[in-house]
Amino acid sequence: MRNKTFPPGKAPRRFVALPARERRRRQRLFLDAYERARGIKRAAALSGVAWQRHYEWLREDPEYRAAFARAKLALAEAAERAVFRRAGGPPRSEAHLMDVVRRLTRPGYGVGPRWPGKT
Repeated sequence: MRNKTFPPGKAPRRFVALPARERRRRQRLFLDAYERARGIKRAAALSGVAWQRHYEWLREDPEYRAAFARAKLALAEAAERAVFRRAGGPPRSEAHLMDVVRRLTRPGYGVGPRWPGKT
């Protein structure tokens, strides 16, 4: 493969190191968007921060890694509260939990096949 030179302003985009204050600001933006959007790519679109940058921060920044873990946990807890709310409260026993799961995953309830008999 030949080493290609690019005209000024036409080189492929590469991430450049951000000043610490700007990096922290963008990280907060991304994490706020993640909690609202509930997904990496949607959070990237909402915050204007590239999703690749998020993975770079996860690899290189332990503080960001901890903050993202807290945001993921908050989303999981919110999802659990929503399931309990739809089920009429927390499960009282393992059998009740299985009944809740069956009811929430039945066709037409938003999860699973839409039409009975079709996969």
